[in-house]
Amino acid sequence: MSLTIRIFFVAFIVLLIAASTSQETLLWGASSWRSVSLTTATVFAAALLLLLTGRIRKEFAKVLELPDRFSRKAAVAVAAAAFVLLWLLRSSHFLWGDGYSMGLAVGRGVTMLSSAPLATALSRGFFELLNRLLFWNSFETSALLSVIAGIFFAASVRASFGAASKVAFPATAFTLTGGYFIVFFGYGDASPLATAGTGLFIWLSIVRLRGGAIPLVVPALAATAAILLHVSNIFLIIPLLYLLLSAARLRESRLEAVTTTGTIAACWIAVDLATSRLAGLPGISTNLADAASRALSSLAGTGAAGALSLAFNSLVLAGPAALLAVVLAVSRNGKRGAPAGNGSSSDGPGPGTMRFLLVTAASAAVFIFLAAPRIRGGLRWELVVPASAAMAVYAAAALRSRAASLKEFKAAAAALAALGLFHLIPVVVTNFSLEAGERRILDLPLPAGKAETVIGAQAWYARDYGKAAEWWSDAAGKDPENAGILHRLGMAEMKLENPLDAITFFHRASTIDPENHVYRTALAEAYIEHRWFTEASQELETLVSEFPDSARLWTRLGYARNHGNMYQGAGEAYERALELDPENREYARNLTSAVLNRGAEFQKNEDYNGARKMYRYARRLFPADWVSLNNLATLEMELGEWERARKILARALQEHVQIPQLHFNMSVVLENLGEYGAALEHLRSAARLDRLNPPTHAHGERLMRKAGEAVPRP
Repeated sequence: MSLTIRIFFVAFIVLLIAASTSQETLLWGASSWRSVSLTTATVFAAALLLLLTGRIRKEFAKVLELPDRFSRKAAVAVAAAAFVLLWLLRSSHFLWGDGYSMGLAVGRGVTMLSSAPLATALSRGFFELLNRLLFWNSFETSALLSVIAGIFFAASVRASFGAASKVAFPATAFTLTGGYFIVFFGYGDASPLATAGTGLFIWLSIVRLRGGAIPLVVPALAATAAILLHVSNIFLIIPLLYLLLSAARLRESRLEAVTTTGTIAACWIAVDLATSRLAGLPGISTNLADAASRALSSLAGTGAAGALSLAFNSLVLAGPAALLAVVLAVSRNGKRGAPAGNGSSSDGPGPGTMRFLLVTAASAAVFIFLAAPRIRGGLRWELVVPASAAMAVYAAAALRSRAASLKEFKAAAAALAALGLFHLIPVVVTNFSLEAGERRILDLPLPAGKAETVIGAQAWYARDYGKAAEWWSDAAGKDPENAGILHRLGMAEMKLENPLDAITFFHRASTIDPENHVYRTALAEAYIEHRWFTEASQELETLVSEFPDSARLWTRLGYARNHGNMYQGAGEAYERALELDPENREYARNLTSAVLNRGAEFQKNEDYNGARKMYRYARRLFPADWVSLNNLATLEMELGEWERARKILARALQEHVQIPQLHFNMSVVLENLGEYGAALEHLRSAARLDRLNPPTHAHGERLMRKAGEAVPRP
C-alpha cells in the first residue's frame, strides 16, 4: 500500500477508538463503538493493524480474487447470499431518525411525496403488486424494494469498473463496505432507491465516456430520474452539466448536447406540473428551493468552524470510503490518469472517467457540507447515503489509478474493506440492539430533548405506549416549549386512555403553536374522549371555519354536537359532511342518528308534527334502518293512534323480522287493539330474540290470561 493509504488506515482506526473513548461529543460521527463495546473495538483494531504487514495483507487480499473465477451458478449463489444478508440487515430498531417512513406513507395510501415523487410511486406500485399476490404489508414490500435497490447498486458499481475487469469485484467490495449506506439498503425508505439511481447514472456516464455507443440523453435521463427518486440526489446536477459541457465542446456532439438539454428541461417541467397540478403537492422545484433555503439558514446559524465540524462528522459517519475520497482528491498523485498494472485500460479508469468521478465526488462532498447541520440536528443521516455512495465509487477508482500493480490494488482494497467493516459493525449493532441504539442516541450532541423524542418514537412504533410516554415526558421536561413533543406526549396519553392528561398536553401544544391545526384537532378528539362535548364543539367550529372542505372535521363536529345533545347543530354538521362526500354511507348513518335524536327531542316536548317530520326524514336518509319506523310507531302509540302504529310496525317487521324491539312494540299495539293471541306471539318472539332483556313475567302472564291460555305455576 502507498504511504497515503497506510496513514489513512491507521488514522481512521485511531479516530474511531479515540472518539468512542473520550471525544464522543466532539467527534459524534466516529463514536459508534462507545454504544457497543470498547473492549471489542480494541481487539478488532489490533487485528486490523496486522494488515499493515505485507505478507498478511496479501494473504487476506486473496478473498477478493475468488469471484473472478465464478461460474454463472456461483454468481447466482453469491447474489442470493447478498440478498439474504441485506434482508437480515433490515433494521428492527432503526433509531437514526424519526422521519416519515416510506412504508408508513404507502400503507396510508400516499402515492407521491414531494421530496421523493418517483420513489413513492415505485414503492406504491411494488406494494400493490405484492400485496395482491402475497398479501405483504407496506413495510415488508418497502424493505424488499430497498434490498433489490442495494443489489442493483452493487451491480451498477461492478459494471462501472467493467464486468470483465479483474478490478470489478475488489472495487465493488471496497465501495460497499466502505460506506455505512449499505445498512440503509434494508431500511425501506427512499434513500436506497436514490442510491441505486446514483449508481445507474455513474455507470451510464462512464460507459459513454469510455466511448460506448450510448446517447447522451440516456445518462441525462438517469440523472433526472435519480433526483426525482429523492431530492438528496440534487448534487448530480453538477456532473450532469459536466457531461453536457464536455459534449458541447465537440463539434460532432454539440447538437446532441443541445437536444439533450431541451429534453431534460421538458421532462423536468412536465414532472413539476404533474406534481403540483395533478397530485396537489408543492412542485419538485419548489421543494428543492425550500430545501436549499433551509440548508443555508442552518449553515448561517453554525458559523464556519461549526459547519466544517458538522461536515467532517458527516463524512466520517458516511464511512471510510467517503473520507478517503477527500484525502485522495487533495493528496498528490504521481500517476495522474495513467493506467496501472499491465497497462490494460480495462483494469483501471482513464483520465476522462477520473475527471468525471472527481466532479461527482466533489459535488457530493459539497452537498454533505451544506446538508450537515440538518443531518445532525434532525438526525436525517440518510440524506448523505447517495452522496457518500458516489464518493465511495470515486475512492475505488482513484485507489486503482494510483496502485502500482493489480496485486497492490487488491491488497489495499481488501485492507480498506476490512476497515469499512470495522466502521459498520457498531452501526449494525445499534440497529439491531434497542439498548445499544438508545445509548448511541443519548451520546449524540443533539438539541435538548431530541434524543428522548427519537427513543420515544421507537417505543411508539413498537406499541409500547407507556415507555413512549416516559421518554416524551423526559423530552418535554428538557424542552418545555416544544409543541411537537407535547403533541406526541398527548397522543401517548390517549393510547393509555388518559384523555384528561392528553387534553393538558394538547392544549399546551396548541397554545405554543396556535396555527397548527393538527394539534387543535387532537385537542378536540381528546375533549370528545373525555366527554367534554361542548369544548370539543367549540374547537371544531373554529377548525371547520378554517377548513370548510374537510368532511372529516365536519363529521367530528357533528359527533360532538350529537353526543352533547345539540341535535340541530349536529344535523347541520353531518349534512355538510355528506355534501362533501355523498357516497360515504357512514356519514349518512351519522346524519340519520342526529335526525332521530332531534325527532326524539321534538317528541319529548310534545311537538309531534316536528318529530314525525324528523323520523320521515331519517327514513329517507337511511331506508335500511329500522329505528326511524320504530320511532314513528312509538309516536303514534303515544297519540293513541293504534292502527297507524300497527301499519308502521308491520312494514318494519317485513324488513327487520329479527329486531326484538319491533316485536315488543307490536305486542303492545295488538294488546290495545284487543288481538291478545297475536300480541302474545309477538311478545314471545321478542323474548326469544333478546334473551338478555326479556319482557317481564307479569307482562307475559297478563297477555296469557287475556288470550285465554293457562298461566303456568311458578
